[in-house]
Amino acid sequence: EMIAGIRSLSTPLNNAINSERSRLSAAAIELVSSLSAGLGPAFEPLVSLFFPALLGLCARTNTVFTRRAKACIFVVIENTQSPCLLPYLTGSVNNKSASLRLIAAKGVLACLNLFKSLDDTRAHLIKDVIELTARDTRADVRKAGENILEAYKAILPDNVERFV
Repeated sequence: EMIAGIRSLSTPLNNAINSERSRLSAAAIELVSSLSAGLGPAFEPLVSLFFPALLGLCARTNTVFTRRAKACIFVVIENTQSPCLLPYLTGSVNNKSASLRLIAAKGVLACLNLFKSLDDTRAHLIKDVIELTARDTRADVRKAGENILEAYKAILPDNVERFV
């Protein structure tokens, strides 16, 4: 019942998240963080509603918006601990915004540190991320890619030889 209520408010919340008014955006982002903390893994059905807007904020040049969205993204990752977050993060790794690429790579790393195993589809997504980050122009994104490779080795050591 609560999920349905939140779902009905998703459009106004996303409008507030994407607002140019920083106080309004901050309040909406804080609400999403609180909802994910309160719902925990039950927040998973709402990921598709809010995660793209949060990732979009990370592509902005305003560091205030980027910092808030990044904090919310990592709160959602920590609280939901769901593999459904990986496609959103891996899709952002090849964005033109360097800050979004870095946040997405670090988000993938945070997900890998929470998971005990990966299915083949998600392992393929991680391989793509490792390849993209290895060729990135920014050193901090390449470093995040190295850390992703190390986490990948820990989860799927048999696949690493074939991958490397």
